[in-house]
Amino acid sequence: MGNIVPNLALGLKKLRYQYLIYRPGALRKIPEEERDAAIAELRQMGVEMKKSQGDEKIQRAVVRNWRRISGDQSEDVVLRLLSLMSKARGIRESIEVLARSDSVGLGSGE
Repeated sequence: MGNIVPNLALGLKKLRYQYLIYRPGALRKIPEEERDAAIAELRQMGVEMKKSQGDEKIQRAVVRNWRRISGDQSEDVVLRLLSLMSKARGIRESIEVLARSDSVGLGSGE
């Protein structure tokens, strides 16, 4: 990649943009017990996982009896849902951070 990433980061910094430059890393299989625990928690939250026919991969989720969430809690709930959905799929996608602005944080990394 040579000078592309440092030059891009410098240009974004000069424009006063926040940035996160990354590339996809390796895919890792999530242990079956962790996957099953995520699916169980999703079911408790009212999310039912649907698998494609003849395949073990989860293709979609259906939400049933969803309860309203206050604005203060909504971000936490959405982040938790995304983490659980990722685990339920059975594959953890990692990223390699190449550069980021000082003000950009990275969540819990789940």
